[in-house]
Amino acid sequence: ADKLGNVVALGERDCSIQRRHQKLVEESPSPAIDADMRAAMNATAETLARSVDYVNAGTLEFLVQDGQFYFLEMNTRIQVEHPVTEQVTGIDLVREQLRIAAGQPLSFSAAPQPWGHAIECRVNAEDPTSDFKPTPGPLLRYAPPAGFGVRVDSGFVEGGLIDPRFDSLIAKLIVWGRDRPEALSRLDRALADFEVAGVATTIPLFRALVRHPEFAAGDYDTRFLDRTGLATLVPPFTPPALAAPEDFTPEDGVVVIEVDGRPYRVKLPEGIGATDRATRSAPRRDARRPSRAISPTGNTLNSPIQGTVLSVAVAQDDSVEAGQLICVVEAMKMENEMVAHQSGTVTELHVQPGQTVQTGGALAVIEPA
Repeated sequence: ADKLGNVVALGERDCSIQRRHQKLVEESPSPAIDADMRAAMNATAETLARSVDYVNAGTLEFLVQDGQFYFLEMNTRIQVEHPVTEQVTGIDLVREQLRIAAGQPLSFSAAPQPWGHAIECRVNAEDPTSDFKPTPGPLLRYAPPAGFGVRVDSGFVEGGLIDPRFDSLIAKLIVWGRDRPEALSRLDRALADFEVAGVATTIPLFRALVRHPEFAAGDYDTRFLDRTGLATLVPPFTPPALAAPEDFTPEDGVVVIEVDGRPYRVKLPEGIGATDRATRSAPRRDARRPSRAISPTGNTLNSPIQGTVLSVAVAQDDSVEAGQLICVVEAMKMENEMVAHQSGTVTELHVQPGQTVQTGGALAVIEPA
């Protein structure tokens, strides 16, 4: 919608493949609606935008059930999955936003007829076999696919770090085909060519998804992953083992320090570093190696991730059962439930709401009954 009163709906995107009520796969056109519903939905979107004098790109979300569609909300911004619309319309949505901001009219007066079929997969640093637990860490290998009809939007390169403080999204893989079967075939090939090592990703899940007969037939809904248990069929992620520490023999006055997991050679000022303490060999950590996987140590429950404690469900001296919720830790915009690894009594509680915990940090000590 521009400032001159022009409002055009650019088709729909089906975003029903979700985990934790958040989107994983988006495609256009939707295999779930017919031409009549598509026309009615787009007309409704235009009417709603006009009724509030909306200006800018925006996304109106609808729920479809039993042959009807229902308005849910409007996201007053461009969406993560906007490349899907760009691929089937040929319209650069970001360019249109800049035109609108400059007071210019839309570069089109009506929505173009959808051209082919587009699908986007959100490649996240998450472990599908562990309830999509975030897996921050360094990208030891990062080689996105290429070729006709394949687009990858990403802000990472090999050797980059997936920071636990931010969203787990690594890249958006978008494919286009003349029809849905061709798009699925191209997506299957692109996923096979997408190489990521060092962190768990959603790529193995997508490879299983594109070959699932129900998804291939377009017969899926928002409960598809839960209903099919597809994530349980994905091979478990095994973090790369840490390299054995190497001794570093420094030059005179040169030491190695570690900042945010990366080693740096530092030349000390003259007169500093003459002591044994400053010049002795220092272990060097391979900065491209992730941290070790953390598991409970004896009676201590450790955090497998770095994050912020949102809530604590128990108190010291409480009796708990194995699997009972101890606390919730937020990492990379995901809430992760930390549960008791054994039954017993909470003899030590090391966390409180708002506290930051590190990977491997003690959450609680549970003495067996």
